[in-house]
Amino acid sequence: MTPRMRFMPRNALAVGAALALLSTSWMLGCDASSGREVSFTMELRGATRTGDDPHHFITASGWDVTLSQATIVLGPVYLYENAPPAAALQPWWHPDRWLLSAAHAHAGDQHFSGGRVLGEWVDQQAFDCLGAPVALGPFTGTEATARSFSIRLDPPRSPLRAQSDPTHGYHAWLAGSAAKDGMTIRFEGGLEIGSEGTLRRVDGLSTQALLAEGGRFTLTVHPDAWLDLARFDALEPASNPDAPRVIGPTSQPHAVWFLGVRGGAGYTGTWSVPAGR
Repeated sequence: MTPRMRFMPRNALAVGAALALLSTSWMLGCDASSGREVSFTMELRGATRTGDDPHHFITASGWDVTLSQATIVLGPVYLYENAPPAAALQPWWHPDRWLLSAAHAHAGDQHFSGGRVLGEWVDQQAFDCLGAPVALGPFTGTEATARSFSIRLDPPRSPLRAQSDPTHGYHAWLAGSAAKDGMTIRFEGGLEIGSEGTLRRVDGLSTQALLAEGGRFTLTVHPDAWLDLARFDALEPASNPDAPRVIGPTSQPHAVWFLGVRGGAGYTGTWSVPAGR
């Protein structure tokens, strides 16, 4: 082995160690984790993944969709210190490998282990994704960086059922129309999520939220992600030709909707601090 060949591995190790040291130093300098108690708010808002208007979008399968209703029962929401498990899958040189701590599952269970809960909203809201943003709080949290969050999709509790019941007792309700190849299909229906395992949890959603006094965590719901691969022509025609087709529990759009509501593409979490703070 030549001297140059002996030098290269040592050089690579030195570069790797330097990168790790720089990444760790950057993390410690940017994550102002004082651990003190802070007051913050949350906001729920609806948007597509490409724009601010959640009413209209074109799916990956080519359907031009216009929604007239998109309501989902959300809550509680938890902000965690640990990063999603996907951070551990990054290559060794990727910053996330060094800056984000990996999450682990509990033995014998598939619950996401996010570490400390830094902030939480433990109530429930029938959120209209097509309406105005909804402000929640204030809440008390811990000043530190939240790197993931989880959402519970529980059945509507009695207070929600006693109101106008916008989801008709389901976890979510959709109505609208979809057009493709000269065909327009009106649809509506409800989504019910079973209680088995962790079906009613959307865990390990990625965020970078440095909880600070007076800040706001915005949870954006993307209804276009629910229907991206739906084939609306697979819905059975209604007996009344003027009635919308029903998104029944055995239909292909229902299966796609079920996966979309529980998928990471359906939600984003961002943090902001008002000017002057």
